[in-house]
Amino acid sequence: MVLSDREIQAAIRDKNILIDPPPDEALFSSTALDLTLDVVLLRWKELGNHPSGQPIKLCPSREGFDIRAMMTDPHYSAKVAIDPKQGFDLEPHKFVLGYTQEKIYLPEPVEDCGQGRGEEQPRPARRRCSCDGSDDPRLVRL
Repeated sequence: MVLSDREIQAAIRDKNILIDPPPDEALFSSTALDLTLDVVLLRWKELGNHPSGQPIKLCPSREGFDIRAMMTDPHYSAKVAIDPKQGFDLEPHKFVLGYTQEKIYLPEPVEDCGQGRGEEQPRPARRRCSCDGSDDPRLVRL
């Protein structure tokens, strides 16, 4: 679902979308709201190879997969502060996870027209989601 700037602002005004702290008017464009990157990133580490010589692959669909545990395990990831003057250089072929300073809440399910996905029936959007299905309010998918 794509909302125009006016539709986003109306949804915020009508409390259909809650953003804390409320966004400044300068952060809106015609179909987007720019959010602010938090000052800390999570850099994923190279896992190396299995003793067989094959690269280690992560399988999020595997039973017991726990992304939250990986986020706090120094074997998998490390927190990196963004230098306010120098910024952060993202190296090629590297993965980092960032959060926004804003927290987004959807108090009621939002109807999604399914446009662009070949779906015939509208379906409700997930209110809060993350890779592992937890209720982290900073991760929202419309």
